[in-house]
Amino acid sequence: EYVESSKELETELESELEKLETQLTEALESNEDLTSTNKKLKADLNKIGDSHTESHNSLSSEVKSLTQKLQAAEQLADDSENGLRAKSESERKLQIELDDALEQ
Repeated sequence: EYVESSKELETELESELEKLETQLTEALESNEDLTSTNKKLKADLNKIGDSHTESHNSLSSEVKSLTQKLQAAEQLADDSENGLRAKSESERKLQIELDDALEQ
């Protein structure tokens, strides 16, 4: 009876061992799938990050360019205003000289 009980126990343990081996194999396969999915997600996230960085750099460059154009336009407007003032002042002086010449 001891031998028979021992064989039953051995059979039971072997069955449990097979179940555990199956569970371990399934867990390892699941882990591999998760690892693969994680790598894909990381790659996608890196692509999104790179795209975001490119967009940011492009926008930053565009803002700098537009700022420079605005500053150039403001300078041109200032120069034009100063030129008109100088022209107006010159015309006024010439008119005074002309009036003085006509009075003589």
